[in-house]
Amino acid sequence: MHKIFQCCALNGGVFWLSLVAFNGAILPLLHFTTGLIVGQDTSHGLIWSWVSWLMSSIFGAFLGATCLSPEPDIADAAYRKSRGRPQLPNLSRLIADLLFSVLMQVIFLLQSMLVSKIPISGVGQIISLLHVCLLYSLYAFEYKWFNMGWEVHQRVRYLETNWPYFAGFGLPLAVLTHLPSSFLASGTVFAVLFPLFIISGKRS
Repeated sequence: MHKIFQCCALNGGVFWLSLVAFNGAILPLLHFTTGLIVGQDTSHGLIWSWVSWLMSSIFGAFLGATCLSPEPDIADAAYRKSRGRPQLPNLSRLIADLLFSVLMQVIFLLQSMLVSKIPISGVGQIISLLHVCLLYSLYAFEYKWFNMGWEVHQRVRYLETNWPYFAGFGLPLAVLTHLPSSFLASGTVFAVLFPLFIISGKRS
């Protein structure tokens, strides 16, 4: 319980304050600095679009790694409490599994963004929401499946076979993160609630 509270407070507080500082101070300062260096002409807009995208991507990756760092401790503690000692793979298999899992999640996320552009009213949004539900479930259950010694293909096959359950499991978090109109609020909601979904996944 102490780790859950600590993780929720850290994720919510750090995520929110960091985004406020980044969007309210760092990005405007960088925009002003690039304007001084390049000049306020048409090329500045093009250069700034690339600079802002690059800085936002680096910042997002760093923030995600910082905020999600306590969650493996929570997942491992919950697994030991409910199932005993984790079955950890060797180092080479661990690295390969991690890289493939990250690549698969990125492709799945891009796919959810693409299907949201389907030009039929409501259809694209529903299919995209289904993708997000399954992706959030994969995030939450992956800690448990990893500790059970399951490889990526086993995890994906199990998710595909039982997709109605996992769609329902991820639906509350997907809806709650979709309701806020700003990325700041949506990211804060996800950061605060996700540790609780990890515990729910361990108990399922």
